[in-house]
Amino acid sequence: MHFTAIILDTESSETIPYAAVYNKTSGRATLSNIEGYFSLDRISLNDTLILSFIGYRKKTIIASHLNLEKQIYLIPKIELLDQVTVYADNTFLYHLVASCYKSRAKRSKTAKTYYMLKSTVNDKQVECVENYCNGHFSGYNVDHLDLKNGRIALSDFENRFFVSTESSKALYLHTLFKKNDYFPVSPFQLKKKKLKNQYDLALVSKYVGEDSNTIYIIDFTPKEGFRMAFNGRVWIDSVDNRIVKVKLQIPNSKVHPFIPHGNVDSLVQVNMNITKTYYEIENQSYVHSIDFDYLLSYRTMEGSLFTVNTNAILYAYDYTESFVLPRFNYPNGSYEDYRKINASPYNTFFWNNIDEFGMKDVQDKNNLFIQNASTLTSETLFLNNAFFGKNFFEHPYVFWSENRIKFREETTDFEDYTSTMPSERYHLEAQIYLDINDLNDSLNCITATVFDPVETFYHYPITNEGLAFINMYFDLIEIHRMEIAQELNGLNKLEQMMAIYDQKTGQLKNISRRFFQEVQRGTNSDGMLKWNDFIQRKIGIDNVALFNLYSDE
Repeated sequence: MHFTAIILDTESSETIPYAAVYNKTSGRATLSNIEGYFSLDRISLNDTLILSFIGYRKKTIIASHLNLEKQIYLIPKIELLDQVTVYADNTFLYHLVASCYKSRAKRSKTAKTYYMLKSTVNDKQVECVENYCNGHFSGYNVDHLDLKNGRIALSDFENRFFVSTESSKALYLHTLFKKNDYFPVSPFQLKKKKLKNQYDLALVSKYVGEDSNTIYIIDFTPKEGFRMAFNGRVWIDSVDNRIVKVKLQIPNSKVHPFIPHGNVDSLVQVNMNITKTYYEIENQSYVHSIDFDYLLSYRTMEGSLFTVNTNAILYAYDYTESFVLPRFNYPNGSYEDYRKINASPYNTFFWNNIDEFGMKDVQDKNNLFIQNASTLTSETLFLNNAFFGKNFFEHPYVFWSENRIKFREETTDFEDYTSTMPSERYHLEAQIYLDINDLNDSLNCITATVFDPVETFYHYPITNEGLAFINMYFDLIEIHRMEIAQELNGLNKLEQMMAIYDQKTGQLKNISRRFFQEVQRGTNSDGMLKWNDFIQRKIGIDNVALFNLYSDE
């Protein structure tokens, strides 16, 4: 059974975006999209669905009733303002907001987390970034995200690409209680005295929460002279000063985490809207969801103006479990979101079977966008293509194939390295990627040999001997990957599979060391011929012949 509906506010009939929809019977969940719609697949008639959103009463529906109810209304949990005592100078409100600092969680927790980003220009979708990860959260803040699996899709607009290469980083750069150089000030970063000087607070309403505590809804507005600061609304549990939900917004902010690529284009306007909601776990608040909407207006070097609307949603949907992460050392640094996905082989099994959480209608639209013939995807974006010249990155991660890899000649004066030991003038790095997924009672194991351009360097002139040496090293890693894949085939215990991987990759270090010693960067012909023979017997590739070595001999 498939079902689609829209979630509305009973009083205003306005849609409710990002309301949680939980199938209590199957354990699967989703969110309504930005227009309030949600979709669910594989629902049985007797399944129980629970719909919830902060500030509204939970609603329970039996699936057999769903076909009759395409509009689902949630009732606000609002009490009358005349039941609230507020002092004339709002002292109570300032005390409530300033005291939220004390409710910060002291411990970190990990949750299965979904992240999705969508960018549009003139209502045309130009970008999609979607991934599942282990989110690490210190109470109100995101510490970091460890990638489980991700995918990217890009489409041009008037022969230009608008790319958010690491917007997930902005999610953990923004901290609720600590000032930084990337975001405007918010009231939660101020002591009570400064808070009174810089912000006006107004009580909107209150309601009784799930645990019978009173939740106060307070609007905050920067005073004249403090305009470079967030305004917004906060929901505070008055018993333990815990923030339940907060909305932050600022038009035309001069303080933001965005930098135009190459500093060629300029940003003339940045509008930001951030909404955060929180779970209560062991009497502490932890991130439930973050909705980060931003509008960027670019002026190009030629004077053209483009306005890009981006919506990023992060949802920590399961604090009881975490993903078994791929065995791979991902890079840190610039373009982190795109780099990590570039380093991971696309896993069709994962994307076809992951259903423990998802925004189905959004993901269906993403699939249509990804499948469009004019769209660059994770599988094509980082290869040679007509849009980005050689490829998206100057030095992309490369998956092993029978095609030979080549290094471009350095412009460096090699005489600068004459005082350096020969073994320290180069470093080759390749990894064996392993990801194991147990989804819908099916076990899937994917492996790949990945050449690492971040850790690799080669400060020697590029010769045929050097190229043969580099490719033979890559081939040796691939041969080892094939042996690992063969040993893992047919196994169904995660611990056993990981133990085999660790044992075999440990052996690989010794094999690589012996290879480097015997071939001496391609200068030892006896060593090169010996290892070339081994590679040719294993995978049928003759690097000596391909790079025309020793033809005179």
